[in-house]
Amino acid sequence: AGMLPSHPLLDSLDAFAETLGDPVADGLVYEFVENVVATFGERMRNSHQQGFDDMLELVRSGVARTELVVALRRKFKAALIDEFQDTDATQWAIFQAVFLDADPSNQTAGRLILIGDPKQAIYAFRGADVAVYRQARDTIPPNRQFTMCTNFRTDQPTLTAIGRILGTQANVFLADGIEFRPVDAQYSSARLRSPTGDAFPPISLRWFDGVLAGGDSPTLSNTTAESFLPTQIAADVARELASGCMRATPNAESGQFRPLAARDIAVLTYSNHAAAAVHSALIAAGVPAVISQSGSVLTSAA
Repeated sequence: AGMLPSHPLLDSLDAFAETLGDPVADGLVYEFVENVVATFGERMRNSHQQGFDDMLELVRSGVARTELVVALRRKFKAALIDEFQDTDATQWAIFQAVFLDADPSNQTAGRLILIGDPKQAIYAFRGADVAVYRQARDTIPPNRQFTMCTNFRTDQPTLTAIGRILGTQANVFLADGIEFRPVDAQYSSARLRSPTGDAFPPISLRWFDGVLAGGDSPTLSNTTAESFLPTQIAADVARELASGCMRATPNAESGQFRPLAARDIAVLTYSNHAAAAVHSALIAAGVPAVISQSGSVLTSAA
């Protein structure tokens, strides 16, 4: 998730649009966007620059030529696309042209293997488009579609708990054609144990309102949440590390356990800003922590 851009021009356009009827406003916005795209493209060409989208469009127009498709099919006998849910419509059109569509020369297309999780596409991570996934799935015959039935990362108690939350409602992801499918786990028992040796609860749901979070209103505002949750998360992590919890060694089937360590814990956040806040709270609580993020080490703090 990210913040929408803020600029006085955008504020003025929003205010102007509110004074118009929806059809008129939509028409003006459409014309404005068209002009921006055309002007930006012209400036990029005049300055002899290309962006990533420009390169993709050039490839898509290029694979419309039969001779290029034939050459690519002769060179590449197969393609494997991992994390396919992150593929956009332009990229999918290119792979379709090269590996699926028929061409006048009857050049045999190679094999195309797509690996992905459609549930991740719902979140539009890296430009993912769930409609592209559906289109690709509908292109491939059902007898050529396969689902992994074993989870090699998560314990069975955790998968069972997730199933009780997500597996009881139809269309739980609010996306037609994408359903929750229960799977088995490689690890049949919990690899995290309490100090007494009991299995640790696989999932814990916490409920906070504004008052519990230290605010004046029962409604939990963004401001209150942003100040309260990092401290609460850090306190929870510190408490678990000090409680004597144990986790299984890499060879879980051996039944050997070791004390839970900070390196065993990950905190997922919705933004870099939230990650920085949680990181600061963990350090303040005496928990060693690092932020895993993209970017150049040259621009990071020393």
